[in-house]
Amino acid sequence: MKTERPRNRWKATRNIRREARQEEILKVATLTMNELGYSRASMAEIARRLGLTYNALYHYFDSKEEILSACFLRGSRLLRARIDAAVQTEGSGLERLLCFVDEFMALVEEEVLPASNLILNLSPRYLEDFAKRSEADQATLAGIVASGIEDGSIARCDPMLAVSFTLSGLINFPFYRYEAPDTIKDGVIAFFERAHARR
Repeated sequence: MKTERPRNRWKATRNIRREARQEEILKVATLTMNELGYSRASMAEIARRLGLTYNALYHYFDSKEEILSACFLRGSRLLRARIDAAVQTEGSGLERLLCFVDEFMALVEEEVLPASNLILNLSPRYLEDFAKRSEADQATLAGIVASGIEDGSIARCDPMLAVSFTLSGLINFPFYRYEAPDTIKDGVIAFFERAHARR
């Protein structure tokens, strides 16, 4: 049986540390850009808040735009995990829809996601990738709504429109940053029950 070489173990450990540091950078960068806006959130300011030198930050990312793109990619992955949890939940379409709302509210209690207006600062190549991910997420959520229509738990509607006008608004509108999480969560769940439950 082959044993792992010391060099390979060292390389794996180094990669884990690098990934953890990048995750920390993205969290701080997201907070900084949300607070100051893209133009005022300089690389120097992000580095200062991290306790890094300006040059050290470039060891992890080549530019502020790359950091912003990585912030959106991280947020997209976190959101996708919550959508997948709702998809895998047993129950009616409405129950799975409400599970997503619950999962999303838990996510924004635990993490700070990039403000939606920051997307205007992405270059076309980064924007195209983000748009594809967003479309895939909306299609999955629309599938949940469609399953609810089929099982009778959700009133007949256009699933994609329902997602676009309600769930996308939930994701993109940052009201949840200014209210008590439990109050928002209860209000959102009540809204979806009233708006989408089949009478």
